Amino acid sequence: MIKLAYGRGSVSFDYDEARFRVLEYKARDERPLTDVEIGAAMDKPINSPPLEAIISPGETVLIVASDATRATASAQVVNLLVRRLIEQGTAPRDINIIFSTGIHRAVTMEEKRELLTPFIVQRIRTLDHNAYDSSSMIQLGTTKRGTPVEINRALKEHDHVILTGSVGFHYFAGFTGGRKSICPGLASAQTIEATHMLALDFERGGRREGVGTGLLDGNAVHEECERIAELVKPSFLINTVVDERGRAVRVYAGDWRAAHRLGCVEYAEDHSVRIKEKRTSLWTWQRTLARRAATLYFLPNA
Repeated sequence: MIKLAYGRGSVSFDYDEARFRVLEYKARDERPLTDVEIGAAMDKPINSPPLEAIISPGETVLIVASDATRATASAQVVNLLVRRLIEQGTAPRDINIIFSTGIHRAVTMEEKRELLTPFIVQRIRTLDHNAYDSSSMIQLGTTKRGTPVEINRALKEHDHVILTGSVGFHYFAGFTGGRKSICPGLASAQTIEATHMLALDFERGGRREGVGTGLLDGNAVHEECERIAELVKPSFLINTVVDERGRAVRVYAGDWRAAHRLGCVEYAEDHSVRIKEKRTSLWTWQRTLARRAATLYFLPNA
């Protein structure tokens, strides 16, 4: 019997060594990052000028944060980000934080305090996204694939958009983080449905080729979400990799596309295990034995 982490608790799992194997990886450094280390990553962004060269006093900033369904270390990251913006001359009234909930429910006040810290919630205005509220959306046409682009109008009502979040495996978008903060995070239900449908192959059935965990190049879902994010043109990105307790152990800051891609590459390297061969399922093994038995039974006498 082993216990698997689930939400704030755990679930029990009957572990049979004959049927299962625990895949473990050797992390580079599981030590939680300090505020100084995260600040240093912002000082030397990936393929991007530093924040002070991008954002000027008097300009408005929208910070995109994940909801409570994602562990992103946002309490530490957003706190540091807001403080840095204010130190650079951005007035608190010019900063808004929006939660990229997609079609999830709205973030509760208790969750906001946990995700952002009470200090930030008291001083910075927070916005809620509702994928079903057409009045809060702005239409940006359609993509070359025909996807209708409807996103939260707040993304176009600020001078700068900064994405935060975390990098991890996603079962059909390839990885979390990056462009997903905008689509599906801040898209309309119609746009979300259209991009998610790209995961399916309606001609052959099943999942579309190229769509899957850890896949980006050739992944129709990822590429469509990235096209929609490109229409927003985020000014900066801060994505983390978190440990089992939700603490940031790695951070990628800079260009919204390049920093996220590097995070995905390194995450895959550290969280993947190469398996020599597929394990034969019990059903396949039983079927093989049955076929062999049938062959021997009908074998003619010599």
